[in-house]
Amino acid sequence: MSWLLELFQVSTDQELIDRMTLVAVGWTVFVGLYTFFFPAPYGRYTTSWVGPCLPAKLAWLVQEIPVCIAIALLRFVTPSKLISNPGNFIPVTLVVAHYVNRAIIYPLKLNSNAKPVPLLTILSAFLFCSYNGIFQGHHLLNVGMVEGLPFVVAGSLIFVLGMAVNIHHDDLLRDLRKSSEKGSKQEYKIPHGGLFDYISGANYFGEILEWWGLALVTRQNPQIIFAVFTSIFLGLRAIRHHAWYKEKFGEKYPSSRTAVIPFLL
Repeated sequence: MSWLLELFQVSTDQELIDRMTLVAVGWTVFVGLYTFFFPAPYGRYTTSWVGPCLPAKLAWLVQEIPVCIAIALLRFVTPSKLISNPGNFIPVTLVVAHYVNRAIIYPLKLNSNAKPVPLLTILSAFLFCSYNGIFQGHHLLNVGMVEGLPFVVAGSLIFVLGMAVNIHHDDLLRDLRKSSEKGSKQEYKIPHGGLFDYISGANYFGEILEWWGLALVTRQNPQIIFAVFTSIFLGLRAIRHHAWYKEKFGEKYPSSRTAVIPFLL
């Protein structure tokens, strides 16, 4: 990891994590401001001006797998002195489980007519996941000792619940899109079932819950800032989805639904 120490102009692993945390805070502010005004250009917000695209299945693999690769490399090229501590092993396992699903299982389940993803979006996500994989992995393997069994257990349960919510509602959306296929195109429909009866962004709510569960496990800055980033990025996207649904479907869209937090937002 000497090259990272040199890159960030620090001399210790703790200083490296502190410096990477500052960068993550800056990135969170930038992305929050950008996505407040402009939707991230993938899915229903993909437009022709964003340039060349890749098939969705390949795109998700390319952009999400760096987290798994980074953590695997860190495990074998760094001391990984904290991996024997259950409080560190558990959150590392949770992070890898999420990205195995997101990079491999989720793309395999995508419908054949899933919209291609712009290369610019893929590159941005690839760089972010590469950075975050090193950030989270190095912190949990080498720097931040995680203690407090009640927090580890409670946070892990919240993470698993959030992941189950995320996967279940991703599946509901996929089945809805599959049922609405018309040739090579897809027609959007109003999602129903599960938390979709209460919020427009039920799948996003699940993922936000995941990362706040991880933040509870560790109660340390790298996981907290990632939970904040996810809440801002996916929360704003859910709010945009909610407005899009209401505009598209008008009075047919249930007025009792909120965007991302049941009954509140």
